[in-house]
Amino acid sequence: MTSKQARQLKKRKRREEDIKRRRHVQEQRRREHERKRQYRLKYPEFRFDTTGADPAFVQLVKQAVATINFEDRTIFPPWQQELYRILKRDGKRAVDECFTALHLEAAEAGQELGQIPLTSWLFNLGQVVLSRIPENARHNFLPFSDFGTVPCRQSILVIVRSLLKAKGSGGTVYYSSRKPTVEIDGSPKIVAFSDHAIRQVCGRIKPRWKWNYAALGDLFAFFEQCVYFERSDLYGGQLGFTFFDRCHKGFIQECYVDQVLGEENLDSKAGQPYYRVGYCPAVIEGDFIKAKTFLFPGYKCTPEYGLLVRSSLPWAEKRTRLEKVAELDAYKLFQSQDWSLIKWFHDNGVPQVVQIDREVFAPLRDRTTNLT
Repeated sequence: MTSKQARQLKKRKRREEDIKRRRHVQEQRRREHERKRQYRLKYPEFRFDTTGADPAFVQLVKQAVATINFEDRTIFPPWQQELYRILKRDGKRAVDECFTALHLEAAEAGQELGQIPLTSWLFNLGQVVLSRIPENARHNFLPFSDFGTVPCRQSILVIVRSLLKAKGSGGTVYYSSRKPTVEIDGSPKIVAFSDHAIRQVCGRIKPRWKWNYAALGDLFAFFEQCVYFERSDLYGGQLGFTFFDRCHKGFIQECYVDQVLGEENLDSKAGQPYYRVGYCPAVIEGDFIKAKTFLFPGYKCTPEYGLLVRSSLPWAEKRTRLEKVAELDAYKLFQSQDWSLIKWFHDNGVPQVVQIDREVFAPLRDRTTNLT
């Protein structure tokens, strides 16, 4: 073989190898395209409602959502995968029927499932999305913004929300788009929170909120969806307000009814039972009543603290209770299940469980016309 023939043979082999590589790449692309097409046929797409949300946070959520793979069994167990396939194929109503059938089967077996299966399914997806938002971004954007994932028709609706904010004389104030008010000396003032107050609420109610999707949603609801606050001046005369949360049946908050109020004391005509979350010492800034911090019931300056200080209890017992309540927060209360202090406050003049016959939390707005 001459050198010319050898060069020609080498070129031909290179061309053949290039053709083979290109065909291989094309086949890989074809298979990947087909895999994605089949995936889209089987699993619901994500749609977004970002009305009023911080654009930078919206981008973070979209980036996290883009990494979701419903076929990953290390994240989504088979029963959850099947529910997503049913949602895509038959819509949300079919998914609701699955849960109804599950509850009927459990009832026939003498079991009460409550909302556990549904919340497990919904919260798992939200938890995965939250875990894929970088930790430094969570510190910057949460809990002033939030997101929720809910089934909608044959897709997953991702609702991204942010609190409104304004500049005040004491710094930035954060407030709800619903603008709930508290009447101060005959004038309605919009309830607002300082950065510090918001972080204190989070730390004293749900200390793991940065890593827990459900906790983050619960906390954001206090700031965005809560529409009922009461003026409650604190021990020593400091202006303040208080707020409440629902004693959800089947959830741990029901302990407030069982252990503090007593089931037998519920009035069927008086509204739903709510427990006192705590108090916010506040200042007036223009149109706002702004929370400066958050105090759990019994902390210094709360009405419960004043009740304990003024009580006729022996000094040794009083001091023990004051020391105990100074270390208390919602997480420790639910963990310990020691309701003795909260019940003492309730029974001695500062109600910890009240029945409210009005809207306390506004529902999520139906903004499906804004989907993208």
